[in-house]
Amino acid sequence: MEEILIQKTCIYKSKIDTSIIDEVTPGLSDARLYNEQTWRCNSNTTLSRYGNILYERKDLQKIKTALVQQVEMFFLQNTLNDRPFMITESWVNVMGPNGYQEFHNHEGIFGSGVLYLSSNNSDIEFCVFPQGYRKSISPKKGDVIIFDAKTYHRVLHSDKERMSLAFNFRI
Repeated sequence: MEEILIQKTCIYKSKIDTSIIDEVTPGLSDARLYNEQTWRCNSNTTLSRYGNILYERKDLQKIKTALVQQVEMFFLQNTLNDRPFMITESWVNVMGPNGYQEFHNHEGIFGSGVLYLSSNNSDIEFCVFPQGYRKSISPKKGDVIIFDAKTYHRVLHSDKERMSLAFNFRI
């Protein structure tokens, strides 16, 4: 018996207006919002304080609206139809100098995404295991990357601080 693998992994990249980001980033610089994470990656996150920061903080309403539009476009581009969905989790990560994050995925969720809130961003690398196919993306401020949540991804080491807003969504 022969196993034949057919796999297509799409990563959707777009951009939102950075003026929306500039409106909210001062409010996200308060260190009290973050807890240090146990991911061993020199990262602070709002994940343990806010399960869904996009819905829990009114000052993020414009970003939430922009991200919902991006996910809608993701569905239209990749499935040619509109699907009902909800962003079920969202959090802000701040990685300090020498920050990184090892390969992981978000199994059990339909899709994941990240919005880059800072100008200094280390690359995000995607990988398909076991084949080892890899693709790195160098995100800029305002970039939105959306992908199948089962796709393995990591943040490559950087000597710069970076701020991003990650999210998961379900159909």
